[in-house]
Amino acid sequence: METHEKLHLANNLDALDLLAKRNCNLINIKKIKFQQLCNVLGKLYKKSQLNVLDQEKTYILLYRYINVYTQLLNSQIDRKFVEIRFNSEYEKVLVQYDETRRSLEQRYALKKKSIPAKPPIETENTVIEEKPQQVFYDEFITCQQLFSALEAKYNILLVDARPDYDFVKSRLDHKNCINVPDQCITSGLSAHILGKKLPETTQQVWNNRDTYDVIVLYDWSTSSDNFALTKLDKLRSALVDWDLNRNYSEKPVILNGGYLELLQTYPTLCINPHVYLYQKNNELDELLELDNIKYPTETDNTTHVMGPPDETPVNAIDAGDDQEPVSKESLIKENKEITISRQGVITQLLKEESDWKKINELCNQETNLVNLSTLKQKEGQIRGEISRLEQVLEELNVKKDDVKRRLEITCQYDSEDEVKSEELKEIIKIEEDDSEKLKILDVIAEERCRALKKARALKPKKDDNRGINNNNEHRETDRPVINRATKPAASRLHIPRVRVEPLGNV
Repeated sequence: METHEKLHLANNLDALDLLAKRNCNLINIKKIKFQQLCNVLGKLYKKSQLNVLDQEKTYILLYRYINVYTQLLNSQIDRKFVEIRFNSEYEKVLVQYDETRRSLEQRYALKKKSIPAKPPIETENTVIEEKPQQVFYDEFITCQQLFSALEAKYNILLVDARPDYDFVKSRLDHKNCINVPDQCITSGLSAHILGKKLPETTQQVWNNRDTYDVIVLYDWSTSSDNFALTKLDKLRSALVDWDLNRNYSEKPVILNGGYLELLQTYPTLCINPHVYLYQKNNELDELLELDNIKYPTETDNTTHVMGPPDETPVNAIDAGDDQEPVSKESLIKENKEITISRQGVITQLLKEESDWKKINELCNQETNLVNLSTLKQKEGQIRGEISRLEQVLEELNVKKDDVKRRLEITCQYDSEDEVKSEELKEIIKIEEDDSEKLKILDVIAEERCRALKKARALKPKKDDNRGINNNNEHRETDRPVINRATKPAASRLHIPRVRVEPLGNV
């Protein structure tokens, strides 16, 4: 005869119903696709049939199946299609749900009768209450729940899955706190084989792991969001799925937020709370090969950095020692060099503009087509050189503005230093001369632009259709177009002969 598993989730049906209703009302049918809802119903049904001996878990899954099916019927989806698709499965679920509920009612009643209620022992000053049978009801617990359980004197085994060097420097101050280093945890490893990899002092506690009320697992910062990507998932699987001949009072639970959250919430429970975690997302570091990165740490001697012993973090202050600070003298020197280069470019630009002006005047006076073509070609070369020099001048202006900004940042570039420094005086003088030249360049550039604009306006526009304008109308010409390349045939010409008589006979 099959025997049901021990009741471990609740003490009555009301408490079990609360567990079954948790998060059920958060499902929004309108935002979920129909195929996804079908998959949810299929998974709920399959899980409810995996272990029917655990009636409490089966009851919760069946209750949630009925809840999702009811919401699906009340939605805007075709009701008849839903009934045809899930009607036979839904009827089986209803029958199994009623049978499981009646069986649980009987088992809870027998459990209540078999355990006589012990009256609390009252004294004059204190009242001692009986502890509930189950410590935690969720897979992930908060730091507040763990603190309350420790204050209630539960027999809890705390398994710290951080690296051994982190555990030595800072850990939870509790007699039942042991370290299972993350380097020992691998996939598919049983709890028995895992215990052989631990030190002898830790093995003694590990071998008695099923004698505790509950086992709490944690590492640095694992939470419910990234639990599947961490080694805590493998450690919990080793205890739940691959730990034969062990009967736990409760399934192992996970401390949400890990040791870092506990350190920030209850630092008094920890040995050496002055620690700083600088290595996070180890899986991402391995993926991106960021092992050679060294992180800065605080200069306080009381603050330790958790990490491998052979890796020494670089001090944040010493990280910038390799870069030599830029002095005021070097900035002034750089400014002077840029100013001199800028002066040469402006002088060359002024010369090219003057040459262009002369050639433009010659072009206006020249009548020989050969000489005019040569002058136009030279004019194009000068205009290309002018464009290049203007681009170089723009780059030098950007560099000069940057040097001035850096001088202002050093708080050394003020009016008094400009008067005292001979180099700055020279720079200012060159800039004044350049400003006058730039005014002349602006005038010549305006003349060049007007000349180019005038030349473009006088240039005749090409028309592909001779004799027809843009509005598809015939041109009005003063004289007809005569093709002088051809000569009319003499045979086609008819010249009338006129007889000329003397005037006296008229």
